[in-house]
Amino acid sequence: MKFTAQVGGLLKGLKPVLVVATKGILKDYQFGGLVTLNVVNGYIQAIADGGKVSATNEIGNDTYSIDYVCDMDGTVTVNAVDLENALSSYAPSDKISCELVNGSTVKISSITDSDEVQTMPVVGTPCQFHDINADGQKPTKLSIRRDIFQSYASKIMFAYGDQEQYKQFTYWVLRSFGTNSLRFVSGTGTIFAVAEVDGANMTDAKGDIKMLFPNEQTTILLGMLKELTCDKILIESGERYICVTCGAIRVNIYSCDPNVEWPDENRFLKRDSKYKLTTKAANWKNAIKGILATNNVDLKEENKVHNCVLNIDLSKKVINAKTDHTLKSSRKVPIEDIGTNETTKEVKINCVSKYMSEIISRSNDEEYLQFEIEDANQPVVVRHYADPNGVGNYLAFNKPSEDGLQERYSVFFATLKD
Repeated sequence: MKFTAQVGGLLKGLKPVLVVATKGILKDYQFGGLVTLNVVNGYIQAIADGGKVSATNEIGNDTYSIDYVCDMDGTVTVNAVDLENALSSYAPSDKISCELVNGSTVKISSITDSDEVQTMPVVGTPCQFHDINADGQKPTKLSIRRDIFQSYASKIMFAYGDQEQYKQFTYWVLRSFGTNSLRFVSGTGTIFAVAEVDGANMTDAKGDIKMLFPNEQTTILLGMLKELTCDKILIESGERYICVTCGAIRVNIYSCDPNVEWPDENRFLKRDSKYKLTTKAANWKNAIKGILATNNVDLKEENKVHNCVLNIDLSKKVINAKTDHTLKSSRKVPIEDIGTNETTKEVKINCVSKYMSEIISRSNDEEYLQFEIEDANQPVVVRHYADPNGVGNYLAFNKPSEDGLQERYSVFFATLKD
């Protein structure tokens, strides 16, 4: 095996595969941390297999500017981190020669100065790209803008679940309602994030489509996608797998559970709550800092849930946020507007303080938040981009972008019992 190539383009082509090799590893998996290079005339096929997800890319002059020349066909498998570090030790504009020496060592040397050398041992067994066996079943296919998938799947990942006893919440759901409307939803069972986006020709969906993605592998997929420049990705979803293609890059997630069912988030998204109230995000910033300041080391070591109580006084239009632990905090947040037909003017909500922190940290200071409350025992729904002029319908709470997209963003969370 021997080839020459420019370092910058070669690393760019390797990066997506290296993400799988270094971050998508099943514990004690024999191919974890490895990358295989199949060197042939025209391109290098890079392969990584982490045990639940595998990836391949064809790196050549047609796809990357690497000035690639194959001097001798061959296959080598090496440690992925070692390969990345060795290549990164050269300037992106440098041209290198890479060859297998004595069947046991990969030697990388500078074309301009053959004395500048990096070496590493080879591993005997090559990684395999796991092609999907669909057992004759037709997959659900969706072509979607890469930047939209990357952005909105990332936006909801703070609320993903990882506990196997709540299997459905170790997945998140993508819903496409025709070509112009998408919804991304994740949740732990106690807190959920929903990002909805409307815009022209975001997908090629002919109708309503639902796809489930495992959370653990999504972090790897997102790591790969940020290394790419393609406009669109093709997603193929089967009973036990997801395949994502972007040009010559293919990623197969082959660990999906066919029995997972995602709950209907519309139960809360479309709920007409008894109480609706708007607050300005900036007015929460210091209040939340005060609440979190009471979550000291002793409390964390006891592994207790840090809670805060929201005493909502509708008559005075104020929320009193309090914690009552060894350290205590009492802060006030003004209410801008209220919508209710209820006669009760005081409502108390006991909640996990981290949930409030997650919501506020994802808001800009000039933004308004609409809190929707049914009672102390029902989940609280929080709508971002609320109307600064008063309580309104969340379908009108849109954040416009320069490329014509309209985003709605909601979080709902379970309350705690006193």
